[in-house]
Amino acid sequence: SPGSAIATGTVRGAKLAIGRNGTIHVVWNGSGTATPKGPNNSTPMLYSRLQPGRGVFGPQRNLIQFATGLDGGGAITAGKQGRVFVAWHAGGPDSKGEGDRRVWMATSSNDGETFSKEAAVSDAATGACGCCAMDGLFDQSGAVFFLYRSAREVVHRDAYLLKSIDGRRFSSSKLQEWNIGACPMSTFSLAEGPQGVFAAWETNGQVQFMRVSGTPQAAAPIEVPGSTGKRRHPALAINGRGDILLAWSEGTAWQKGGGVAWQVFDKNGRPIAEKGQSQGVPVWGLTAAYARRDGGFTILY
Repeated sequence: SPGSAIATGTVRGAKLAIGRNGTIHVVWNGSGTATPKGPNNSTPMLYSRLQPGRGVFGPQRNLIQFATGLDGGGAITAGKQGRVFVAWHAGGPDSKGEGDRRVWMATSSNDGETFSKEAAVSDAATGACGCCAMDGLFDQSGAVFFLYRSAREVVHRDAYLLKSIDGRRFSSSKLQEWNIGACPMSTFSLAEGPQGVFAAWETNGQVQFMRVSGTPQAAAPIEVPGSTGKRRHPALAINGRGDILLAWSEGTAWQKGGGVAWQVFDKNGRPIAEKGQSQGVPVWGLTAAYARRDGGFTILY
């Protein structure tokens, strides 16, 4: 519906996943005028899908049944067996603040036809950074991954990974600490390649990535060489050889655009070729990237 989406602050834009038979699934934070509303007239997490052979998306639906308090962006991922997972962080009806926010997940087993009531999949003790985004991924083995930022004791804005083998029980791993007494309005990226699943995030003006599945497990994050102190919003893509592209925004801030930069790494995490950069990322803009069939990469912004 026109005017139903919000993307102010970069982190709240729509997320897309491609599921069984090419069904396209999209979720987004509803605007102040969007319908249907969440419980008690709250902000909805809206969902729609484009099924094979259809010319238009289906009617948008709200997925929040009780875990209200949506702020930062959520995540969606879909698998080949018709399973769709949608996650968002919120405090719920009894929340007292960021310190007890949790990641909630609603699931579908029928290509988005119906969704379950949401269930908490993160530890309440970590909290969740209210205006930070998430990302999600369904890998080839059927495991589900989500990335989010904590808000423990206000200042512990750490990057966390949630992982589930069965789509119900999730383990939690802290990827990197970041102590800052403010919301950094950060975003995350997940991608799968021949070596496994990789996660990317930002910490204190620097972007990094790490393999979070596969053997052997990575020992430490890999940072982009050098630092401007203004690197934000990472985007990952991995080609069939295992080469890894990490793209990111530079110099962007609240109501301020900037540039895009990127670095390609080999399958062992070593930088190859020169770092690239270009101007033109608009206010509230993000970068995205994908690997082409010829082994090259395309960056969108």
